[in-house]
Amino acid sequence: MQARFLSHFFLASIAALTTASVSHAQSISADALTSAMHRSNSLISKDLESLRARCENQDERKLLLEGIIKKNQPQLSVLTAMKDELTELLRVKDADLRMKRVALATLRAEIAVIEDSIKNAKTSTATRVVTLKVEIAAARKVATKATGDIDRLDDTFEKWKQEGSNEFTLFRAQLKDENNKWLDADKRVALTAAEQSALDTLTAYDETRADLSELKIDNEALVTQKTQAIIDLQAGKRANVEVLKTQLSERKTAVGAALTAKATLKKEVVKARASLRTVNARIATLSDIVVPSISPICAVIGEISTSQN
Repeated sequence: MQARFLSHFFLASIAALTTASVSHAQSISADALTSAMHRSNSLISKDLESLRARCENQDERKLLLEGIIKKNQPQLSVLTAMKDELTELLRVKDADLRMKRVALATLRAEIAVIEDSIKNAKTSTATRVVTLKVEIAAARKVATKATGDIDRLDDTFEKWKQEGSNEFTLFRAQLKDENNKWLDADKRVALTAAEQSALDTLTAYDETRADLSELKIDNEALVTQKTQAIIDLQAGKRANVEVLKTQLSERKTAVGAALTAKATLKKEVVKARASLRTVNARIATLSDIVVPSISPICAVIGEISTSQN
């Protein structure tokens, strides 16, 4: 309907121009009128050819992009499967890393409580309980604040990704950075200032989030261990200093192994997360192809061309 309307409008405009030319021609010779009509027809023909060429270019571009999308589909299917596998792998390793972090934080909290118990071996139970409750409240406050800071950090990072082309710029930066790792120095593609800035933003986000997570877990462990210390004190369980020193030595010895286990798993998590982000970046760059719609005027040109044939 719209194409038919535009077609009628286009032809009506030509007719109007022709009528105007004829009215004006009443005062000029037949030869001049014929010459003017030829020039007018030539201009109209050139306009039509120009529009027809543009429409053909739009159609070719549309077919080209659709071909690229179709060609990318098998690779996208493979990448999507990889994404699912890496997402599950990262979930498992993240959960395992958290357990390792909690185990290390628990050891450190136990050491802190034991050292405090040795230091205050002669302090009354009532005084120790009051002091521990104050310390528990302080540790709980720090853990709660860290939780809120993590949530705000996540929100800020997500909002940053949605601003302008930040997320796609980050995708490009990740792909370049990953590809450059496998290329000789003279063949590496330099990151643009915007791409480097995007990578720096991601790095800062990862590091800050990791620090906040450690702070949260450490203080949650302190809350747990000091709460247990109060329970033991109120139950009359107070180990002598020699026993406490033995426990302290055991805990400190165990810290080394816990640190190694955590560091090893952290490397695996970082590697899995980097692989997942790279796959996501490849999926985004392959699928972020928009096929533009062809101008409605092309349908009108098509009708005119058909009617002329």
